[in-house]
Amino acid sequence: MEKNQLPNIAIIGGGASGLAAAISAAKQHTANVYILERLNRVGKKLLATGNGRCNLENKNITPDNYQTNSKKQLSKLLERFSVDDK
Repeated sequence: MEKNQLPNIAIIGGGASGLAAAISAAKQHTANVYILERLNRVGKKLLATGNGRCNLENKNITPDNYQTNSKKQLSKLLERFSVDDK
């Protein structure tokens, strides 16, 4: 089916949940996916988290707090970076 023949999916809100829903829907390749956001760009509110750095971790984080196929690689990453890094 060509792109213009696919049904349309509208995601209301371009925040974290809306973006996750849009990505999930788009990966199915069964519909055209559109994000409707009232701000001037999607994901803008995400910049407010973590002092604009969208923090990966907090002080008490362990690899068990993440879903991953490679806890070893994640452990290396978490050891390399800390919440105090700027």
